[in-house]
Formats: sequence, C-alpha cells, structure tokens
Amino acid sequence: MDLWETYSSVLEDKTPESFPEAAGMDVPWYWKELEQGHPNDKFPGLKTLKVNMKAFNEPRQPLDRRQLIFYKTIGDMPDDANLHMCAHLYASDRNSLFIISNHLEVGGSYTQMGSLAHTVNFHAPTKHLLFKPVESTGNPQGNWFCKEDWTERASVGRGLYHSRCWAPDGTHVMTVMQDGMIRVGEPPKVNANARGRL
Repeated sequence: MDLWETYSSVLEDKTPESFPEAAGMDVPWYWKELEQGHPNDKFPGLKTLKVNMKAFNEPRQPLDRRQLIFYKTIGDMPDDANLHMCAHLYASDRNSLFIISNHLEVGGSYTQMGSLAHTVNFHAPTKHLLFKPVESTGNPQGNWFCKEDWTERASVGRGLYHSRCWAPDGTHVMTVMQDGMIRVGEPPKVNANARGRL
C-alpha cells in the first residue's frame, strides 16, 4: 500500500520526522500534562511518532477512524532476525487499547483497561522485517515501519483493536489483533480514610 496516497489528507508533503514522539500514555489527561511542559515518558528501545489524523478522522464514524504510528529502533540492531521480530512484537502493543478509547471519544472517562488477548501474525519473509540503517531511498517513508491502527468493535466492556504494519517499501508485514477490557463510567468510590494506605 502507498500510505502517502491512501492518507494524503494527513501525509501529503510530510515525512515521518514531521510528527512528534507518541505520548507515553495516549489519553487526554496525559496530553494536557505534555502541553504544560511535563516530560514525555518515551518508549524504550523504539522511536515512535504519532501522525495527527484529525483531517482524516473528523468526518468519519469511530469504527472508520485510523491512527498511523511510525516506528524504528533507536540505533542499529544486531544481525539476528529473531531480535528484529521481537522489536516488532514490542511495537505491536504501543498504546494499543488507547486507540479504542480515543476513537470512541471515551479516552478521558474509562475507569479500567486491560489486555485479554494479543495476537500477532507475521506475513512476510524475514528480509521485509529487518530494521535497516538510515539510507537514501527516495521514499518519503525512509526506513520507518508504520502501524495502521483502528478498532472494529466495542461492546459490553470490551474492545477489539486491530493493526496492520507496513514496511518502508509498502509491504504488509504484520497484522495485530488485541481483545481488551475497557470499562467506562463513574470511578469506584474510595473510603477517604483508606487513601493513605493505597
């Protein structure tokens, strides 16, 4: 897939480096902390950049919205394909369930969230999964992989996260599906005397 064609409304005339580091926790209260100068909790080992998808998502219903996250390793990787695949597995869970709450516009009101199942399928030969050093490719994606994230279902306190990962050359290399618990509503009441013991 040509990401720059499919998502031209948000990627036109840009490169991955045009976008900021993804928030340590991709939720509204954390965004406000960052705006007030709080340092971002970076993702160890990987550089992850979050595309501003407002122009693409604003006219769409929640289940049709998308989030693009560009990622690559910090520094070069050893010549061991298993380690490269481990890095992709690590990236696959980057703020994943927050995609669901944000697309459903309940990112500021969930009370509980947790992964129930996380499945990753690799589709491509190893050569397409290797993180390569910076090189001049003429491709606007450079040497960044990209996760294309969305949700397909949310009901009875659970949400389904889905992601496709695209290699720098446009090859679909990985698919991710995560079933998660997301509870929305009033937070549980806590006895004021018990707070000091928590």
